[in-house]
Amino acid sequence: MKRLVPVLLLGLCACVETLPDTIDCTAEARVSVTVEVVDIDGADVVAEVFYDAGEGEQACEEWGDGSYSCGYEVAGDLLIRAQAEGFEDATETVFVDSDACHVIGESLVLELLALEP
Repeated sequence: MKRLVPVLLLGLCACVETLPDTIDCTAEARVSVTVEVVDIDGADVVAEVFYDAGEGEQACEEWGDGSYSCGYEVAGDLLIRAQAEGFEDATETVFVDSDACHVIGESLVLELLALEP
């Protein structure tokens, strides 16, 4: 058993030494937050969606499939706001983390409540 431990440690050391010194990142820009806006029944709502990462509110892009892309390669706290005619505005803050190359995209479902008639 005593001989097995040094062999395992040497194996681990050999693996660590073969790791690359640099990371090859891709040139693509990743979406920070993908947002879906729904009503209380879960049906898609056509809305205007905005995000604010501390530099003022910016419009999110509508993808035409009921989803919105908010920010590209924007990390940190993003305040997401959705508004639609006949509904109360909804807001939520999402934290977006990043690795050495890109943001780690988050998904959010915002539920809008209908205004009282």
